[in-house]
Amino acid sequence: MRVPYLRRERAAIVGKFTPTGKPKKVRGIFYGDLTPLTPRVPFFRREKAAIIKIRRQGVSINQLTKAFGRSTSCIHRIVKNAERYGLEHFDKRKLPPLLRRRSASFRWQTLMNLMPKWIAWITESVEKPP
Repeated sequence: MRVPYLRRERAAIVGKFTPTGKPKKVRGIFYGDLTPLTPRVPFFRREKAAIIKIRRQGVSINQLTKAFGRSTSCIHRIVKNAERYGLEHFDKRKLPPLLRRRSASFRWQTLMNLMPKWIAWITESVEKPP
């Protein structure tokens, strides 16, 4: 489930880009200007705080990427900045694989159940986070 107002929409620029999204080369130079395919989507005021709070509950970065429609590097940047200020990181590599997969699916279901409440808090229609 992706959040419609947080998801990036790709702009189709016909003629200047290949089907994979890379700029076409003509005689060793790039054709046209190098504008990005997706425009930068600004953050809501509480979006970064919501990402940090959800990350504290143990949700993985890939799950946050799917839920918020942001890139992995964007989520990583927010989490790394929070870790510098004291967000604790729990290393899940030492857990048994079956336990790790089960807990990840449980966290994903919980996140999807709470996502409408998180969206309401991010858009400032509710005062307290879930």
